[in-house]
Amino acid sequence: MISVGITLDGELSQGKLSQWLRMLLSTEGENIFRSKGIINIAGQQNRIVFQGIHMLMDFHMDRAWQGNKPLKSEIVFIVRGLNRQALTEGVNACLI
Repeated sequence: MISVGITLDGELSQGKLSQWLRMLLSTEGENIFRSKGIINIAGQQNRIVFQGIHMLMDFHMDRAWQGNKPLKSEIVFIVRGLNRQALTEGVNACLI
């Protein structure tokens, strides 16, 4: 089992991220023990928080982004037998 932490600058496309996560969960869901993150979705004024266990994932809108810091998405996957680079590339492909 490994933990894969991914931090991204910039905005994520909600459509691309949803499609990628659906594909990932349908093919590798039993190897994803835990996932969580705070993500910057394009066009949203608030942070989006997600949590997942195996093939189940929940998203909800959180508080507004605060301060003048650059907005970052931070995602963590705890997985078995998945490639760190492939996960990172998959999330990066969702950037606008």
